[in-house]
Amino acid sequence: MLQQQSTSLLSLPNELLIQIFKYLPASLRYSHRPILPLTLVCRRFRNVAHAVMCQHVVLGLYSNATSRFQVVVKENPSLGPLVATLAIYGISSVRDGVEGALLRHYLRRTTIQALSNLKELTLVEAVIDGVAAILAALPPSSLRALNIRISQICASPYWSELWLHLARFPELRAFELDIWPAGSAGVGPRHATTHAMQCVSLPRLVELRIKDHLFIKTLGNAGPLHQIMPSLQELNLVITRHADALAIAAILSQSPSSLTALSLSSRDPWTATSSRFIMSLHSIRHLEFGSGTFVETELLAYLPTAPLESVRLLRDASVTDRVLEALTGPERPPQLQQICLSHLSPMSEENLKSALKNRHSAGRRENFDQLRRRISPLWPTGATEAGLRQALAAANANGIRMTGPAVSGANWDAVFHEVLAEVFMEEVFMVDRYDNILARFGKGVAIAWLEEQGPNIIQLLRTHMRVL
Repeated sequence: MLQQQSTSLLSLPNELLIQIFKYLPASLRYSHRPILPLTLVCRRFRNVAHAVMCQHVVLGLYSNATSRFQVVVKENPSLGPLVATLAIYGISSVRDGVEGALLRHYLRRTTIQALSNLKELTLVEAVIDGVAAILAALPPSSLRALNIRISQICASPYWSELWLHLARFPELRAFELDIWPAGSAGVGPRHATTHAMQCVSLPRLVELRIKDHLFIKTLGNAGPLHQIMPSLQELNLVITRHADALAIAAILSQSPSSLTALSLSSRDPWTATSSRFIMSLHSIRHLEFGSGTFVETELLAYLPTAPLESVRLLRDASVTDRVLEALTGPERPPQLQQICLSHLSPMSEENLKSALKNRHSAGRRENFDQLRRRISPLWPTGATEAGLRQALAAANANGIRMTGPAVSGANWDAVFHEVLAEVFMEEVFMVDRYDNILARFGKGVAIAWLEEQGPNIIQLLRTHMRVL
């Protein structure tokens, strides 16, 4: 028997120590008394532990997280530059805290100023003046991504300050600005923001995610978009019922030529909102549609001349047979190469089988037709399985790659019957009373299916039971 040999932690290379700390359970890394004794073993071990444990910081979710983080950074100034990503929840107004504090647990400016190598910053449940104060306190570092979710809106000069502070981060690549709750759409920045934006340039910003009404109020009169965001490549607009499609079109008409990807999502998926502004975007090559983000007639008019190379249709988007035909048929976009269909999520064979077997489990009593309706894909009005099959055939014939979970819906009926056959056969061979099939699925369903799909099974059942 081989004798197990122990290995000292001190003998491990730094690369392995880093992996150990990365995969330690959160209960050990962030508990009230974390692995502090281990970090006291030697300076090398402590430095490796700090480098990993301080890389991603979340503040505001737990009552003592902010104070502990502040103490650690104050006592160990070298830890501040190790923080790469920071998420802060619950940013109060500057007036709500003690002097020099930025958020509800009194995170001080000196702590924020120590984060000299911060790459990603997320501010959630934020009040606008608190956000502006945090951005002002941050050193003009190499911040790459900024996500702000405002929870309280007022007509405040801090909106202007927010955008002016953004200009202090020349390396910023991705920016997301949102207002929550969604009912705050009617309020927000006023003309003061416009004057601020005329002084702002985000030269390396490549990705912008913003609600349409904020997009209009912020950039509507701020000058050409290609001057403010000359490198913008991807725009994600959250469509609401409050936006003016013509105003969006006016802004995007002066977009940089680098803007090639547009994604449209919606917080109100049940109301189709006009997106005819896409017709003026001649540089868009990649387009994503979410639920409620387009009117079918407008989309059908746009597609024949659209310069699109790829289209993605997101969950619950109203993808009718007419839309699929426009994407894959003779009038398809001439440069289209790929379509991703994610608007449907048909059940897998394994889940189908489980649903059929457990039809009466968990107190659920439903007949076969009810079960089929429940587990069938939720086809949009005007969409059919036959239409999807036809679109797949047309895409294949025209050299278009079609992917996505909805593709499996083209053969859903056939897959359903195959799985049903497996379940029937298992019932036949696993139980002594074959009428269990009829009890579970109903006589009419069983006979109709067997007559169409399984003449051999009919004979088998006739041989063993007088059920038919």
